[in-house]
Amino acid sequence: MPPIPEFSLDARLYAADRKACFDQMRTAGRLVVINGSHCPTRRDDMLEALRNPALSARMNVARRRPWDLMVPLMCDPPEHTGIRRILQPLFTPRGLAGLQPALQSQAAALIGDVATRGRCEAMRDIAVPFPAQAVLTRLGLPLGDRDWLADVRDAVNSGVEENAESKLVTYLTWAIQAERHRPRPGSLLSRLLTSGELSAAQVLGFCWLLVFAGTETPTAAIGFALLELARRPQLRSRLRGHPEDIEAFVDEVVRVHPPVIMVNRVATEEVTVAGVTLPTGSRATVFLEAANLEDSGSDISVTDDGKVCRQSHLGFGSGTHHCLGVHLAKMELSLIVAEWLRRIPEFKLQPGFVPEIVCDRSTTFRLATLPLRWPAT
Repeated sequence: MPPIPEFSLDARLYAADRKACFDQMRTAGRLVVINGSHCPTRRDDMLEALRNPALSARMNVARRRPWDLMVPLMCDPPEHTGIRRILQPLFTPRGLAGLQPALQSQAAALIGDVATRGRCEAMRDIAVPFPAQAVLTRLGLPLGDRDWLADVRDAVNSGVEENAESKLVTYLTWAIQAERHRPRPGSLLSRLLTSGELSAAQVLGFCWLLVFAGTETPTAAIGFALLELARRPQLRSRLRGHPEDIEAFVDEVVRVHPPVIMVNRVATEEVTVAGVTLPTGSRATVFLEAANLEDSGSDISVTDDGKVCRQSHLGFGSGTHHCLGVHLAKMELSLIVAEWLRRIPEFKLQPGFVPEIVCDRSTTFRLATLPLRWPAT
């Protein structure tokens, strides 16, 4: 077997033209090695890898921390199958229908607070607080905990505060115990605790998942959505006149700007990836962003008559670990886009602003800041 080519992503090229960067990666080979991990470069091979049960999402189970035990993200079949069966109905459009009025009201309140100012820093004022509120609402926890929750989550991610992780575990454990002692009929936590099928550790791991994946990825997507709208007045006009296009726009934002650009796996047995047999223990990485851009452009897809055209993508993953919260994320983004365009129909980026994308150890890519301006009322 010929050696698998080593490849190094060109940071400058990636910043300038992500599609060209991934085209370069595909040219290097069907399978390349980046920082010791095996990376399929073609969409079909990526899909096959994502759907292969021998490539495990459980990367660091030896440490036994909530960070590593997020369920169902960090577990494999058959354990994953049972947990997913319990959780899935809670995150279908039907299971989330009762949540929409509260989130719509919260979106209106947040955007209403900034609408009269004529300016805001959209990441701080909208993109960070709204998903945090959504998670607290879903868990039935006080909205007053929003800023503390976002701060402690960031402290866990950055590693700057040694006891941040224990603070969050204590908070979530308290919430679970309070629900156990005084259950609220129909609440998410009560349904999980009374199912009789999830252990205390699994309920904690799921709450941990909601705090991280349930806030970070919508935060990133909201920022990118508002960035696209700030840059494209014709798109703003289209969505205001045709709100039925907002759902397609949200999907396109996730395709073009996936908050999670890659997922990591480890082989639990000998496995074939992109036509190459890899031994047990091999690491593999699937670049979701590369798959999204392989056959599509790196801009929001719009037809000649202005209609937003949804393209297929892997921004929410695929296979066993397809995003559990996809419908909640789309609901959050759609509510923010619709309410923003209703209250602030015309806006622009702060003059001289250059977008900066940051990523911490959670591997979520987001805008560092997003200063927006519009005529004050």
